Amino acid sequence: MACTYVLNTEQYGEVEIWESLNCRRITLRISKIDGRLRVSCPRKTQPKTVVEFLNASAEWIRKNRAAIEKKESPMTIFTEDTHFETRFHRLCIRKSTRKRVHVNVSPSKGSEKGVISIEYPEAEDVTTEQMQQLIHRCIGFALKVEASEYLPQKVKSIAERIGAKYTSLKFKNMTSRWGSCSSKGEICLNVHLMRLPEALINLVITHELCHTFEMNHSKRFHELVNRYCNGQESLLEKELKKHSTNRF
Repeated sequence: MACTYVLNTEQYGEVEIWESLNCRRITLRISKIDGRLRVSCPRKTQPKTVVEFLNASAEWIRKNRAAIEKKESPMTIFTEDTHFETRFHRLCIRKSTRKRVHVNVSPSKGSEKGVISIEYPEAEDVTTEQMQQLIHRCIGFALKVEASEYLPQKVKSIAERIGAKYTSLKFKNMTSRWGSCSSKGEICLNVHLMRLPEALINLVITHELCHTFEMNHSKRFHELVNRYCNGQESLLEKELKKHSTNRF
């Protein structure tokens, strides 16, 4: 069974609306997988009424989304001994005689990976929350650079192969989902896709592009994804669940 429609909101993102003749009141659920909101409501409930209900539930939504993110994505503690690489960069953390933290992200050259270089004062503790947040932001920046350079052509190629049309493509450092597609055909991909194997990157892109045909997760939608993934959707989805959008 497919949702009735998807409501795009600025504050809450995409909200799945499920209308039913048997539903007598508006209820709300949050997906533990991607944090998406799912609203069940009586038939012909006006979108304005749904938004008013969401606004009244804003604090509940905030707390529960925060709880999901905390449970699903604890931060890695990076030190000088941490080995971490993205598709095109490697992380290098080291103490220095500098009085302030110095950050530099160099581009890759041929087969040689670029470097996410973080130098910090000897008196500084690299494990503090402030330093760890800085390191994560630097990695996120490098991933966004990689995504912006690597993924557009891949999206274009897959779209042409399956006959999908999208209106725009952007990249974000998201904490709860790998990608999204609006009812207007606007594709947004998580920069952390750059940490995934090629087959899983293709799965996510194919999944979002198939939403340009079916704006839901109905049986027909999954049939489309499975067809364009050579019958491997279920297997690839299981593999994708082994990865976290921001646990690294």
